[in-house]
Amino acid sequence: MHHLDNTHAVEIVLLEPGGPVVGAGLREGDLIVAVNDRASMSVDDLHRFLAEWPIGKPVRLTVLRGVECWACLYGPWSCLRDLRP
Repeated sequence: MHHLDNTHAVEIVLLEPGGPVVGAGLREGDLIVAVNDRASMSVDDLHRFLAEWPIGKPVRLTVLRGVECWACLYGPWSCLRDLRP
């Protein structure tokens, strides 16, 4: 269906009300399946990646919501560009 290479994802279980990713379209229940086209394995992997990533540099997230799989380029405050076809 989506031809994903990974079998794991990081589920968004809680978002800060009014936070940047809420305004950018992410929702609780969305699954982050890749970060910068690298498969997400666990929340620990995601934390390690973000801890080492330069502050202010955009990150490409690939998100699965229901049957829809899409990517978005996120900067420090919001969705910079929705990469959905």
